[in-house]
Amino acid sequence: MLCSSNDIPVDLRVASLLRVMAIDSKLFYNISHRKRSIDIILGRLEITASSVLAKYKIDKKTQADEQCNKLANLEPDAMKSLKQSLDKYNGIDRVVDFRQQLLKGINHEIVKIALHPFLNLGADPTESLKRWLQAIANYSQAELKQARNAFDVAQIELETILARLNEIPTKPGILISKQLQKIQSDLKGHFEDSPFSQQANLEIHPSLRKYPFHVNDIKLLIPLEIRNTGKGIAFDVEIGLVESIGLLPFGSVSRISDIAPGSMIVEIPALTDPNIIDRGVNATCEFHLSWVNTDETSEDKRITVDLEPQDYNIAWDDLRHDDPYSLGPVIQEQDLIGRSEILDRIIGILTTPYVGSLYIFGQKRVGKTSLAKVVLKQMEKIQNTVCIDRDIGTIADPDPVSAINKLTERLVQSLKRKIPAIENFEVQPDGTLTPLIDILEFSTQMISRIIIALDEFDVLPFRLFHRTSEQKSFFANLRAISNIEGVGIILIGGERLNLIINGPPGEKLNKFVPFHIGILDRETQWHDFELLVKNPAKFLDFSEKAISLIYDYTAGHPYYTKLLCDKIWKKASARRDSYIDDREINSALVYLFREINSTSFSHYWEDYILEEESSQEEIISFDRKRCLVAFSKACDNNLQASLESVYTESLSLGLDIPNSKHIIDQYAQRGILKIYDQTVEPRIKLFGHWITKEGQSLTMNKSGTDFVRDLEAEQEKLRVTSEEITQLVQNWDSYSYRGQFITENRIENYLEQFDTPLDRRIIFKVLTNLYFVGEIEEEKFWKKAFQILQYSLKERDISWQRKQIRLSHFGDIGKSSLAMARSFAFTNKFPRDKNGILKPNQIRNALKDGVSDIVICDDFVGTGDTLLNDLDQFKEFVMPEQQVHVFVLSGMADGIDKVTNKAYELYGRDLINIRCLHELSSKATIFDMQSNVFGSEEEAERARRLLYDVGSRLLPKAPLGYGDCCSLITFSRTIPNNAPPILWKETTGDFKFQPLFPRL
Repeated sequence: MLCSSNDIPVDLRVASLLRVMAIDSKLFYNISHRKRSIDIILGRLEITASSVLAKYKIDKKTQADEQCNKLANLEPDAMKSLKQSLDKYNGIDRVVDFRQQLLKGINHEIVKIALHPFLNLGADPTESLKRWLQAIANYSQAELKQARNAFDVAQIELETILARLNEIPTKPGILISKQLQKIQSDLKGHFEDSPFSQQANLEIHPSLRKYPFHVNDIKLLIPLEIRNTGKGIAFDVEIGLVESIGLLPFGSVSRISDIAPGSMIVEIPALTDPNIIDRGVNATCEFHLSWVNTDETSEDKRITVDLEPQDYNIAWDDLRHDDPYSLGPVIQEQDLIGRSEILDRIIGILTTPYVGSLYIFGQKRVGKTSLAKVVLKQMEKIQNTVCIDRDIGTIADPDPVSAINKLTERLVQSLKRKIPAIENFEVQPDGTLTPLIDILEFSTQMISRIIIALDEFDVLPFRLFHRTSEQKSFFANLRAISNIEGVGIILIGGERLNLIINGPPGEKLNKFVPFHIGILDRETQWHDFELLVKNPAKFLDFSEKAISLIYDYTAGHPYYTKLLCDKIWKKASARRDSYIDDREINSALVYLFREINSTSFSHYWEDYILEEESSQEEIISFDRKRCLVAFSKACDNNLQASLESVYTESLSLGLDIPNSKHIIDQYAQRGILKIYDQTVEPRIKLFGHWITKEGQSLTMNKSGTDFVRDLEAEQEKLRVTSEEITQLVQNWDSYSYRGQFITENRIENYLEQFDTPLDRRIIFKVLTNLYFVGEIEEEKFWKKAFQILQYSLKERDISWQRKQIRLSHFGDIGKSSLAMARSFAFTNKFPRDKNGILKPNQIRNALKDGVSDIVICDDFVGTGDTLLNDLDQFKEFVMPEQQVHVFVLSGMADGIDKVTNKAYELYGRDLINIRCLHELSSKATIFDMQSNVFGSEEEAERARRLLYDVGSRLLPKAPLGYGDCCSLITFSRTIPNNAPPILWKETTGDFKFQPLFPRL
C-alpha cells in the first residue's frame, strides 16, 4: 500500500510495514494478530498513496532499509494527526463543529493508511463515526420534545462503537475510545442538566385584576399566570375551575399542552353567580392543575385563590349618557392637565403693569385652545380686567380687507358687551385695525387690563402673511395694539404660527413671547399623563400596565389619548366592568383603528406651510402624503423602516430623493417621525398603525377619475369589516387555544400581516372555514369513542369489565398520543396514573392481570405516515391475546383508509380496531369548488398562490402543510402541522410572521 514499485519484493514491503506497524509502533497487543494485519496490508498494497510517498521522500530509487527507516515516522505522525482532531472537541453544544473537524482528521491520508485497518470499525471507519457523530448532533439540535429519544439513540450509537473499539484494543482505538468516554460522560451530564430530564413544578398566580361579580350571569375570563418553577418541562398541562364561591364554572378544563421553565398566561372562563348576595366580597376559587413530568409521572394540585371584586356602587345607568373624555376644549384649571407651569408663566406675563403679549403654537389638538381658555378664565378673576376671546376660524373670508373689517367689528362688539361705558363709541371699519386701536385706547382709561385672545390666527387669508400692503398694515397695527398700556394679545395657532411670527410676516411682533405646546413627556410628566387618563372617569380603575400601554400608542398626545380613552369608557360602560387592564386597551384599539380616519392626522401634511400661492400649498401637502405612503410601504411589523427603503419607495411614487429626504427631516423636526441609525419610525404608534393600514389611500384622492373611485370602492368592498371580525370571535367564543381566547385584536393584527385587502379577505375566508375542536367538543368525541368501545366489547363478551381495559400511547412523552390518552381517561373516568395509562413496554406484563384491551388515542391523521410508523413500532409491545383499539379525533379520509388497511396487515383484522371520530374529505382541498370555501376558481387559484407563496417563506418543505393536506382544523392544545403554515409557523429575522395558532 505504501509503495507501488515492482522493484521492491512483496515480502520486503510486508516486512517493512510489519516492522513499522506491529513491532516499533506496538499497534498490536498480541503477536497472533500479525497474520490478520498482513492480510489487511496485502489487500491494501494495490492502492498507492503518492502524496504519502512524496511526504516521506520515497521513490523507486529508495532502498528497502531506507524505506523502513523513513516509514518509521508514519504511525507517530498519524497518531499525532488523529489526536489533534480529537482534541477539537469543545463540549456537546459545539459537537456539530467537532463532527466536521474529526471527520476531516480521520480521513487524512496518513491516518487512513496507517490507522484505519486497526480500528476494528470495518473497511471504512468513517461510516461508524459519521453515524455516531450525527446521533450526537441530532441530540444537541433536538427540540425539547425530541430530546429524550435523541439522547437514547446517541447513547446506543456510543455504546456500539465503544464495544467495537474495545473488542481488540489498539493504540489508535484506545485514543478514540478515551475521547468517546469523555463525550459519553458529557452527554449524560448535559441531558441530566437539561429541562427534559428534570421535574416540573407548576404554580398559579392570579393577576391583580378586579372583577364585576355584581353583574349577573356574564362570562368572565380570569387571567392566571402559570409559573413553572422547576427545571423540567410540564407536559399535557390542564387547568380547570373546580368550585368557587362567587363564580360558576364555564366548561370543564383548559388544555394547554406544554410549559417549559418560565411562565405563561392562561384565561379561564367562568360565569358570575346570580345567587351571590354580598357583592363586595372576594370570590374564592379552587383550581385543579395537572401535568405530566418527563419521566411520565403525573402531578395534580388543587390551588385556592381569591379574586378581588370591583366597586359595585357605580351608578352605571346614570353614567350611560356621560362624555367624560370629551374632545372639546376645557375651561377649568383642574381639567387642564400637564400645563400648570406654562399656565403660571403666561399669567405672570399678563399681570405685569404694562401687560405683555404672547403666542401659543404647536401641533393641532395638543390643548392650545384649552390652555388659552383657562388663562382667560383666570385673568377674569382679577379686578377690573376684561378678556375677549375670538376664534378667527369663524371668519371665512379670503379677502384680507374684508377679513380685517369683520375681525374689527366682532372685537369691538365684544368690547362693548364687556364695557357698557363704550357702548356709544362709533367705529368705522377702514380695512385696517386702526378703529380697534382707537376704542382700546379709550377703553384703557376705564379698564386696567384688556386681554384679547385670537384663536386659529394662522388661518387668516394667506395675503396677510406675505409682503403685501395689507400685511404690513395689519402687523403694524397688531404691534401698536400690544404697545397700548394695559392691553395684551394672545395669538393661538398651529405649527404655521411659529413660521409666521419668526419669518418676515411677523417681524414686527418680535416682542411676543412664544409658548410651544407639545405632548406630555414620559420622563418628566408621567404623573400628569396618569391624571389625563384617570381624572375624567374616576370610577374606572386603570392598572399601571394599562396606562403604560395607552402611552405606548399615544406618546402622551392629549387628543389621541382622549380618543382612545373614549373607546375604553364606552366598552366599559356597556359591559359594566370598571377594571381596565391591557386586555381592555387592546380591545378598544381594535375599534379605534376601524373608526379613525385621515381627518385625525391631516395636520401632519397640511400644517407648517407658508407659501405665496394656495396651489403651491397643495403640491407640498401632496408630496408629504406621498412620502408617508412610501413609509407605509417600506415599514415592517414593528413600524420601522430604513431611510433607504423609504427613499426607494418614494421614487416609485414619483418623488425624488432630495425632496423626500427634506420631507422626512422636516417630519422628524416636527416630532411626527423619529430617526435613529438610518431607521425611521412614527413618534405616535397610533398614527403608525393607521398609516400602514390606510396610508396608501392618501394619494389615491389626488385624481378624480372614475378609475380611482372604482378602485377605492372595490378596495372597500374587499375590506374585512369590524362586524365580520366580531362575528368570528363570537363564533369562537367558547374556544381557547393553549389557554388563551382568540380576540378581535389578535385577528386584526394577524390579518394586517398580509399586504392587500384581497389577500386579507382570502385569509379571513380561511379562518371562517377553520374547524375548531375545543375542550367541550373533545370530551364529546371521547365519550362517543367509549360508547364505540363498549359496544365492541359487548359483541365479543357480554360480561366484559372495565378492569380489562388499559390506555397506552404511541411514542415518547410530549407527543400528542399521551395527551389524548389522558384526555380520554379524564372524560370517561379512567385513572390517569400508571394504573390507568400504561407505558408501551408494560403492556405485555399487564396480560397476567387480565388486561385484554389496549386503547390508543391520537388527535389527527393527515397522510397517515406518522400513525403507520407508530403502529409498526407499537406491535412489538402487544401480545397476540390482546386487542388494540385506536381512536383518532379527526383525520383525512385517505390517510385513515391507508392506516386501517396497513394495520390489518400488521395486527390481523380481528386484533385491531381503528376509528376516526370526525372524518375530513381528502377528495377536495380548500381550493376545490366542492369545498365551498371560495366563490370562484379564480379566487381559489389566487388563494392557493397566496398560501403557497407565504408558506414557502415560512416552511419551504411544506408550504401548504405536511403532505400538502392544507387541513383546516385546530385543537385546544395544538394545531396539526398538516394545516397551512400561515396558521401556525412563527418566524423572526428579515421575514417576521406571527401566526394565530403558534405551535411549540
